[in-house]
Amino acid sequence: MRNERKPVSENKLVILTKIEQQLGRIRTIDEAKNIRDQAEALRVYAKSAKKGLMIQNRAAAIKILAEQRAGELIREIPRVGGRRKDEEGKGIRNRLLQIQVDVMTAHRWQMMANVPVATVRKIEAEFSEEGKELTSSLIFNLARKENAPDPPAPIVTPGFPDGPFRTIILDPPWPIEKIVLDYRPVERETMDYATMSLDDIKALPVARLADERGAHIYLWTTHKFLPFAFELFEAWGVRYECLLTWKKPIAKPVWWRYNTEHALFGKVGSLAPLKKGMSVGFDAPQQGHSHKPEIFYQIVRSVSPEPRLTMFDEKRDGFIAWGVMHQQISKLSLKPVKREVATLQL
Repeated sequence: MRNERKPVSENKLVILTKIEQQLGRIRTIDEAKNIRDQAEALRVYAKSAKKGLMIQNRAAAIKILAEQRAGELIREIPRVGGRRKDEEGKGIRNRLLQIQVDVMTAHRWQMMANVPVATVRKIEAEFSEEGKELTSSLIFNLARKENAPDPPAPIVTPGFPDGPFRTIILDPPWPIEKIVLDYRPVERETMDYATMSLDDIKALPVARLADERGAHIYLWTTHKFLPFAFELFEAWGVRYECLLTWKKPIAKPVWWRYNTEHALFGKVGSLAPLKKGMSVGFDAPQQGHSHKPEIFYQIVRSVSPEPRLTMFDEKRDGFIAWGVMHQQISKLSLKPVKREVATLQL
């Protein structure tokens, strides 16, 4: 009598169970990576062969647990001089690359290790019941949200200076939303600084601060808020003249490659430039989020007279500074949480 072949789905469950049993015995990053790759191969097979969401999510959960274990092992490697080094005193970057794990993936796994095993198991069960796919990205995003610091406190504007000013630069904290990118896994989802509503920005007393005899107004804006920036000029009684453009190097595109930032230039009354023929475009490296390059202020000093006011910026030579600079908050925590190595049950 011939031996009957077991259904493919049953065979895969047996394989998954064997892989799962190895989770508690992982002692090296290589072992964790190997189990992770096996589970991922079974997950891809289950999805392409339409073997059912239960098997697919089960394989995904094992893959996630292996990635978490790898993150724990990476985090246990001591730092020497700010870098993690192995027992031979060598940096682990090359060792990770040998098993096809880049630095960003290593950061990602360390972040995922903060999610308890019980949470992964609960999500797996719920998603299988609801017909949803379990992914590593979901656990990673959950870890990022749970470890995100509190949002910065709302901006409390100080009293305004008396003025009037011949030159005003505004770099308002526009109410933008943070774009979180997978290739920047340690980014937080909240903004690094407090923002202001459009109504609050419009309420800034630019018309009172500007010298009615003649003043130059510079307004930094993002691409998204460029139309509203023109509305601000109209509300403040500023006559638009031109658009200054900062061209900066950007490593990777989001959709378009946003490698420019812009400042509207306008006038109140009539005020001739100190120097004519300055270019409206300039190149400068990006030094930090929302930090404007010194070359821009050199241009302003050449074109626009004192007294000068800069709003929402650090102290600059030749300017009175007002307002809260776009303040950075603490880096995202990668503190480990206490986790138990556990296996999923059939």
